[in-house]
Amino acid sequence: MKSISTRQMIELLSEAKGAKMVGMIAVTDPCNGKPMKFCRQSGEEKVAGLQKFPNPFIDDDGVFHLVKVQRGHAMFNCRYNKAVEKRVAQEINAERALVGESPLEGDALTAAIDERFRKGENWQNAVLRPDGTMTPFAEHKTTGELYLRTMFYSLVGDCVYIDRRDGRIFRREDVADILPVKSENKNQGLSQENVVRYNVWKLDGVRALKFDSELYRVRPVGEAEAEIVFEELNKRLADMEPPTPPDITE
Repeated sequence: MKSISTRQMIELLSEAKGAKMVGMIAVTDPCNGKPMKFCRQSGEEKVAGLQKFPNPFIDDDGVFHLVKVQRGHAMFNCRYNKAVEKRVAQEINAERALVGESPLEGDALTAAIDERFRKGENWQNAVLRPDGTMTPFAEHKTTGELYLRTMFYSLVGDCVYIDRRDGRIFRREDVADILPVKSENKNQGLSQENVVRYNVWKLDGVRALKFDSELYRVRPVGEAEAEIVFEELNKRLADMEPPTPPDITE
C-alpha cells in the first residue's frame, strides 16, 4: 500500500486513460452540505401537529458533525451519455421484440433514443484532455472546484455514519430521519433498475483507491482524522480489488 496526498492522487488519476474499475473508500457529508435543521416527521406526526425535534448532529453554531464512511466499486473515465444511450437502445429493442417488431437501427434508433433520454443541464462538467479523451474529474461550472466523477458505483459491505464529536457509530436506519430522500432518475427514459448512476465525489473525502492492482491510502487534508473514523477506514482496506468493468461499448 502506498500513502499519497490528495494532490498526488489528482496527479496519479490525471495519467489514467481508458475506462477503469476502481475500489474506493470515501468519507462524505451524507447531506451534501445541506443538513436538515429538524428531524423529518411522518405524515401522521405532521397532521397531529407534534413538536419538531432539532437535528441532533448540528451544534448551536450551525456545524454539522455527521460523516458517512463507505467502501465501494466504481468506474471512471467513461462517457455518461454514451452509457445511457446504449441502455436506452437495449430497452427499446427489447420492448419491440416482445411485441414481435423488428429492432430499430441507424437514424430511427437515434430518434427513438432522443425521445426518451432528455439531456439536461448540470452543475458540473466532465473534464476532458486536449485530445478529447476523458479524465476522471468533473469541474464545478461556477466555482471551478475539481471533483472525482464515477459511474456504476456499487456499495461493498455496510456504510456507517459517525458523529465526529464523540465517535458514536450509527447505521442508516438510525439516522434516516435526518438524511435526504433519494429521488428517482426520470430523465434517462430507463426503468429504475436499469438507470445509469454516476457520483461526484469531493476530492478531500476520498481516503483510499485501488486500481491497476495498486492500493493507495490518501492522506486527509488539514486536521487529523478522528480516531473512530480512522478505525472504520482501516476495517475497509482489505479485499478492495475492483470487479471487471461493465460493458459500455457499442
